[in-house]
Parts: sequence; structure tokens; C-alpha cells
Amino acid sequence: MHAAWHYLFQDLFYLFTGKLVVKKWKSMRDEWMKCHRKLSESKSGSGANPIVHKYTNYDNMKFYSIYRFYAKKEKKTDDSRIMSFFKSIAPTIEKFSDDEVVEFQYQVISILRNFKQRNINSNTSESQSIHLQESIQLQLNL
Repeated sequence: MHAAWHYLFQDLFYLFTGKLVVKKWKSMRDEWMKCHRKLSESKSGSGANPIVHKYTNYDNMKFYSIYRFYAKKEKKTDDSRIMSFFKSIAPTIEKFSDDEVVEFQYQVISILRNFKQRNINSNTSESQSIHLQESIQLQLNL
């Protein structure tokens, strides 16, 4: 009986501790963001510079500004027209069964292979055409 309570306590401890850690992180992140925004506005704003009190952990959390920079950069690259297309069809695909998803993926890969093969054949026929024209030109010049 004691062992059962021990395992239950461990599970509850990790459950609640995890939630508390997430809550604390979000709170710290929000405070850092507010402070960072106020500091940025006070440096770039015109007129009187209001006094901005630094958040207690601001300097310790400066790494977060690097994360935000890369997160914004990554977000911008996801807005390409290709990604917009795939994002637009995602809700429909999410309704597919597992078998339908596999079939969809297979068909997309087949289409990509067909395009790739067509490009390879096109390049090959172009190079053959160029060689044929060069041969004809050489024979005419002789």
C-alpha cells in the first residue's frame, strides 16, 4: 500500500511541478518582453525619455532576444507561396484516414518524380538537339 501512495505522489508531483514550471516560465517571459519593449521604445522614441526600471531577470534572460530574432526570421520564410499552398490544404488532409494520408503522400511523391523526370528528359533532348545542330553546322562548313 505504501508503494502505491509513493508512485501516486511521484506522478502528482511531476504533474503539478511541470505545470508550475510552465506557468513560471510564461510569467518570466512576459515580464521580460514588457521590459524589453519599454527599453526599446525609450531608446528610439522622441521627446523625453521616461525612466524604465529593468526587470529583475532581464540581463539573465537576454538569450531570449536571440531566440525571438530567429523565430521571427523563420516565421517570415514560412510565408512563401509554396508553404501558403500546403497550409491551405492542411485542414482537408487532416480529415483523411491514415490510409488516405499515405496514398496522398505517395501521389505527391509520384508527381514530383514525374516533374523531375520530365526536366531530366527535357535537358537531355536539348543537349542532343544542340549536338545535332553542331554536327550539321560542322558538315555544312566542310
